[in-house]
Amino acid sequence: MAGLAETPAPGADPGTGPDTGPGTGPVIAIIGAGIAGLLAAAAVAPHAERVVLLEQDSLPAGAALRRRVPQGGHVHALLDSGLGAIEALLPGFAEAARLAGSLRLPARSGWRFHDGRGWSVPYEGAPAVLSQSRCQLEHLLRIRVLRLANLRLLTGRVVALSRGPDGRIDGLRAQTGEGGPLALTADWVIDASGRGGASAAWLEGCGAPAVPELSHAPHVGYTSLIVPRAEPDAKACAWLRLAQPPATRGLVAAPIEDQAWIVTLTDRFGAVLPTTPEDFAAALRALPDPELSARLTARWPEAGLGPVRRFQIDRVRLRRVGSADLPAGYLPIGDAIATFNPLHAQGMSVAALQAGALGRAMAGLRRSGPGAVQARYLAEAETLARNAWMIGQAVDLAYPRLREGAAPEALRRAQILRAAFATAALRPDMARRVDRALHLLDPFSALWQPAPDLHLSPSSTRSELSHETTDHGAALGSL
Repeated sequence: MAGLAETPAPGADPGTGPDTGPGTGPVIAIIGAGIAGLLAAAAVAPHAERVVLLEQDSLPAGAALRRRVPQGGHVHALLDSGLGAIEALLPGFAEAARLAGSLRLPARSGWRFHDGRGWSVPYEGAPAVLSQSRCQLEHLLRIRVLRLANLRLLTGRVVALSRGPDGRIDGLRAQTGEGGPLALTADWVIDASGRGGASAAWLEGCGAPAVPELSHAPHVGYTSLIVPRAEPDAKACAWLRLAQPPATRGLVAAPIEDQAWIVTLTDRFGAVLPTTPEDFAAALRALPDPELSARLTARWPEAGLGPVRRFQIDRVRLRRVGSADLPAGYLPIGDAIATFNPLHAQGMSVAALQAGALGRAMAGLRRSGPGAVQARYLAEAETLARNAWMIGQAVDLAYPRLREGAAPEALRRAQILRAAFATAALRPDMARRVDRALHLLDPFSALWQPAPDLHLSPSSTRSELSHETTDHGAALGSL
């Protein structure tokens, strides 16, 4: 591998030793060292001779924003399913995260939401959200993953995939930070290039057909600010007052590490959001809930707040990788498969679940062969992404203007969710069922199987939705 630009492992603790020893299997290249790429590395390392993690950014030594992760400064919630998947890949991660300042907040009691009528009613045994900044979560993952004895971190920008005479992807070509060429040979290439990656162009460049995809336009904008928090961690809760259609303005305030809040204001369809700390403070003080307003501004400093960070997502997409004619040796993960409306807190957890599926598939490589491994992983990865993506679109359909051209599956799910939320308001057992489906712990079908009192089946039609709306705040708050 001529021209490689090797980077030290930032945040690694050489005194603790590796989590695993080198394998005797394939050489695996992973594009991207974000959350999906790090988890992919953890998943495949036990089954690989060598893992090469290629990242375009110079990674920070601590918990810091990265230029190519513009969404990193906003609220990021890790669902219970995502934490469970990470814990399976990296045992002890949950406790390490707690010690580093992450907060595990049970839905409805610690992760509180207001549905337009009142605050959520707690129940025992609710799934939980792990709350911290995305920067902190990524940093904690880097500490663990970059200890892997058979992993090598390189810095470079991928320009193309390479394809062998048999049509299999057999590596990639990249440019290093110094502009030199990098040629990397690998048995597998895992694409964790993220929301802004060039996956479609790379596949086209090596002669692969376009991957069919579904798209949806939620038109979400959000703006965030980190502010000091008066409440100690033991008493901290997240507070969500999310938009109830036809209104579009919402708020999420999540307690994070270092005795801070990350507060995110959300809106849709091009509405103007605050751009300065002063305007942000005014928006919080104008909340219809004086107690929550006082809670969030209790330690508001006169000066010294960081920048107000903004992000806009107009369109999200789901790539049908399970049925696509992808070249052998190419395995996408995370946002390379699906992008999500961030209001639904699904992206990181889906990536973690897909990493678990990747590890299970790779474990059967010697027994089943590469073709079966690829087919098994792609089918499961798309199923995981599709379930979350359709839930997100179903919730968005509370806005009538988003129903035109919506996927029939999302229209059916919107009707099912409406009935489930109505029942959950009266029955804790249905609230638990709803929360587990929204946290991606149970299949969506668990909402009605067995639940004959829902009086609803997945054959619900678009016409049934025309006079009904999904309980938008309940859906988002449960996440």
